[in-house]
Amino acid sequence: MNVNIYFHATKTNLNEKNDSFSCMCSNAFFCSRKTSSSSSSYSNEIEGLNAEWKYSYASDKNSPKVAYKDLPTLNFNQSKNTVSGYGSCNELNADYTIANDQLSFSNMEVTTEKCDNVAIEKFVINFLKNVGYYKLESNKLFLYSKSNRSKFIVYAKG
Repeated sequence: MNVNIYFHATKTNLNEKNDSFSCMCSNAFFCSRKTSSSSSSYSNEIEGLNAEWKYSYASDKNSPKVAYKDLPTLNFNQSKNTVSGYGSCNELNADYTIANDQLSFSNMEVTTEKCDNVAIEKFVINFLKNVGYYKLESNKLFLYSKSNRSKFIVYAKG
């Protein structure tokens, strides 16, 4: 069996005699397995982040309401470990770090345009600064607070 593990710019081939393997490096983002009888591909959850995500809802029932045209967005660029997006009025850019189910944003920059309704933007930006965990499920990205996993916001693949 051949196992290909792709890192940001490197590819490592492993030859195994049995039919099982595991990817132990958290920086691996794509693994594929080929056997003589069949071919299968396995995609790490991280690969699914490369998409545009649109704000859907928050666990906080008192979170600000937002018009569809002003939905906050996130766009992950896995090759650069950066995220860009829209807070509902201003553009945002940040670096991100991911390992297993942990996700954090750093070096966040937000433009400072004046807006009529900044409540949702303030809510989202403050939440993003405190994200500690994530989960991908059914084309939804759940971002959880690092201090309390019962607090989360959800983005839908857009």
